[in-house]
Amino acid sequence: MKKTKQIMKKIQPIRKFFNENKKVITAVLLVFLIGTLLGMVSEAKEISEKFVRFHIVANSDSREDQTVKMKVREAIFTELDFSHITSKEEALSYFTEHKEEIKCIADRVLWENGFDYKAAVSVGKKDFPVREYSDFVLPAGTYDAISITLGEGNGQNFFCVMYPSLCKIEGVTESTDNTYQILNHVLTEKETAVITGNKTQIVYKFKIVELLDKLF
Repeated sequence: MKKTKQIMKKIQPIRKFFNENKKVITAVLLVFLIGTLLGMVSEAKEISEKFVRFHIVANSDSREDQTVKMKVREAIFTELDFSHITSKEEALSYFTEHKEEIKCIADRVLWENGFDYKAAVSVGKKDFPVREYSDFVLPAGTYDAISITLGEGNGQNFFCVMYPSLCKIEGVTESTDNTYQILNHVLTEKETAVITGNKTQIVYKFKIVELLDKLF
């Protein structure tokens, strides 16, 4: 009991200080919180500016449409050579120059499999949600992307990272075991750490960032 009274006596000045300066302390904490959150938004945007995404949207979620989506994906990665791409600028230039060729490959695969709809191909800015991959998580944001829409484009998507070269397609692309080394080639060590830590925490953090970005 005596110890409790002594402890209460010691913290009394602290409580008094807080009560007398409650508004100031609250304002300081609020400014700190807002600054931290805005820093997270800025960090996510800086990360998104360093990648080129690859995106295919199926006509629908039917088994047939989803299967042919994967066949289109495999044909593109088999018939085109991306190995020489060493920068984001080269990636965007390559896809812009080969946009019609990519469309022809997609249309041919669709025709060979008995589908009468066509593919639409675009290279440019596109909004993506938070995306979790096997070794890292990318924040929601506006990314440069090569986008292929099959037919009505109402089905599930296939995503991967075209630059840096992190697309993993079994039986088509080589296994990517040096993910961290590849990421460090385009990101700072801090940025790599941000997207490769505890996945649950990263997804939660990026979801908050996504919400804040929409609000502001």
